[in-house]
Amino acid sequence: CLHCPWIAMTEPEPSTQESGAVRHQREVRLRLPWKPGDVQAFNAELDAFARRHRAHASLQLLEVVVSFCPGTGEPDVQQAREDITQLLAQHFPGQFRKPAKAKDRDEPCARARARELELLVSLYGSDVDVLGELEWRILLRRDNALRVLLAPRYPLEEPPTPVVECASGLLPWFSEEELLALWTPGEGCVWQWVEQVKTAL
Repeated sequence: CLHCPWIAMTEPEPSTQESGAVRHQREVRLRLPWKPGDVQAFNAELDAFARRHRAHASLQLLEVVVSFCPGTGEPDVQQAREDITQLLAQHFPGQFRKPAKAKDRDEPCARARARELELLVSLYGSDVDVLGELEWRILLRRDNALRVLLAPRYPLEEPPTPVVECASGLLPWFSEEELLALWTPGEGCVWQWVEQVKTAL
């Protein structure tokens, strides 16, 4: 499906070997919801981003791939991830949001999310994809998925945001607002959302 924005961190197979130690090349991949309006200008911004972070960034069809040199530290990768997400948010309003920083982390909420994630995995197995601490994706059918953007204080105080991917086949009565109505402060709602969307497919 070409209308499913997502972000994933990957650790590819070892690519080089120096001084007897295996080196890995780390990547950040971001799938775009549609073609950039001005591809030339978009590529120019990617080049500037790559120079600033000493990485390689390229547009491959509808996916941005950022590759880091072996040994790049986690803080540098995280900063690059935040910067590229902010860049894409400017080009695709409403499709990407800046990742929450560690200072926004609420421990009781994080523990509640961890318990809910365990439940989701027990129910849906490998169809559950963790895209980040505050972003999950559940595969519903072959080309349909529910992406859930989790607020830092979900589920205790803030609701998550649902994004139904490749939703062209949904029944007319369905709306994402109906999913929000299923959330009750203090309780997880993602499994209910999954079942609700399934009934609308």
